[in-house]
Amino acid sequence: MIATSNDPRGVKPCQWISCHFHLRRAARPFATPVQIVIPSRQKKEQKHLPKQPSCCHRRNVDRCCHCHQSTLSHPFISKSPSSSTLPIETVPVAASITICSEYIGKVAVTDGKEIAANTIQCAAEAEALLANAERVKAITPLCVGVGATAASLSLLAPTIIEALNIGNSVQFVTELYLFCPLVSVLAAAVANLALEETRGFATRAINIGVRRFAKSGLVGRTWLSSSEQVQKNSKSKTDRWLSFAWSVLPAPIVGSVVGGPGLSTKCIIVAALAAAQSAYFLALSEGVLARATDAVALKARSAAVCDTYANQGSRNAAILPFTSALSAFCAAATAAIVELPFLHTISMAYGPPGEVLVVSFFPMLSSAFAAAAAVSKARCEVDAEAACQAASTLALEYDGGMKGGGKGGFGLGFGF
Repeated sequence: MIATSNDPRGVKPCQWISCHFHLRRAARPFATPVQIVIPSRQKKEQKHLPKQPSCCHRRNVDRCCHCHQSTLSHPFISKSPSSSTLPIETVPVAASITICSEYIGKVAVTDGKEIAANTIQCAAEAEALLANAERVKAITPLCVGVGATAASLSLLAPTIIEALNIGNSVQFVTELYLFCPLVSVLAAAVANLALEETRGFATRAINIGVRRFAKSGLVGRTWLSSSEQVQKNSKSKTDRWLSFAWSVLPAPIVGSVVGGPGLSTKCIIVAALAAAQSAYFLALSEGVLARATDAVALKARSAAVCDTYANQGSRNAAILPFTSALSAFCAAATAAIVELPFLHTISMAYGPPGEVLVVSFFPMLSSAFAAAAAVSKARCEVDAEAACQAASTLALEYDGGMKGGGKGGFGLGFGF
């Protein structure tokens, strides 16, 4: 449409203004531009009117209005792009941090529990070996009592023979004199065998777990080849037989040399020496058993410390599934708030602060849950490392002393 002017002064240059009104396609699918011709006489009258925006500015305003109307008409796009995209970007990150923290924390806790179970198993095996050593050692006091009784009877043998008036029977008198030294020497031999068995069980109880919990650099120090193991077993058996012979032969040899011509005196000396040997073996057995008891107690304490740290890590990890579930809930709630159409209603009712508060509420909660999960994960890792360090004390060689202010042979630094 073109409008011409009827100016009597003649036709003068006119100003052409072309405006494009972008209306909805459903209302006007074929919108055409409208051209309006304004005469020069009316141009002076327009000076007193407010300045109208230019054609290009009107076109931009119409486009913004059209975009604004289409944005409000779409149910899944918010009015403010930052208020909808920012929560969607932050909440999944917080949820991912929470879930990863749960995984890492749970893995650390399971590692600590497994290490604690291995240390408890090692301590239990040491307790079983210590119980075997105590069972074998229990016969040693009996041997000492039998040897002492035989030595006392050997002193009373001449009096018994005179009281029974059997001095004319040489064979019976000889058997009576030799009976008490024989019993005493046998008791000493049994005590020596009990000492060797006790020492074997105690050594196994002390050394158990040393190679099991040792690091790769320390295993090579105690490594033995197959031939070396055979030679070591053969030497231990030979030493056992030599020890048995040493427990049996000294008393008869010394008694036969020192006792003099009288048979009764020789028998008394042999019985007394055998009883002394039994008491000596009992003292050695008690010392070996005390050393093993100390070592096993330290192993049990290390296992208890390791289990304590493992349980502490399990306690710290108890909140991780809860934080993961709450973080996932916050992510779902944030997505629901952004996608549902009532967000614009809240913005119109309470303004931008209300919209910001509603949209950012669940992301802030999700961030708090992610921080809590990260802290719990770090605690779980620290407890697992502490359990590992407590288990590594089982690999230390037992020195048998009370060093470091009574901390035991392993020199543990834990304040338990």
